[in-house]
Amino acid sequence: MPGLAVKLGCGYKSKIIGDGGRKQQLIKALQIQGVTNVELIPPISRQELIECYKSADVLFLHLNDYDAFKKVLPSKVFEYAAFNKPILAGVSGYSASFIEANITNAKVFPPCNVELAVQLIEKFSYDGEPRGEFVNNYSRERIMKNMSKSILSVLPEPG
Repeated sequence: MPGLAVKLGCGYKSKIIGDGGRKQQLIKALQIQGVTNVELIPPISRQELIECYKSADVLFLHLNDYDAFKKVLPSKVFEYAAFNKPILAGVSGYSASFIEANITNAKVFPPCNVELAVQLIEKFSYDGEPRGEFVNNYSRERIMKNMSKSILSVLPEPG
């Protein structure tokens, strides 16, 4: 969201990591708007990515305002929630309701609403807030165990 970078100004620095399908459009939009507080980083190793998450003040997620995105829950939500960092998410639909109901120190705004995103950034608690309960509830081990129980419950009894 180049508009968010412009509104926040030079007091905020954003890092965008990876090579998404719309990267060239993003580069062009940043250039047109004269944005200088956004750093584009090519894909990095998993360990480097984790280090970036650890050093971030806020983890940011944005899905455009498309109907298709109202029914998805990106894995990035779980990845971010594993860190004790504030999360700012420009999402709607299921993602918005899931984040609001399950993740502490996370703020949701409607996609592309730059004004509200800026207001929310200013209201964050930047102290790390452990999300142990979330991590425990959504660990791969727990999910697999629950899925196994669910499958076994519908299978016919042996014999």
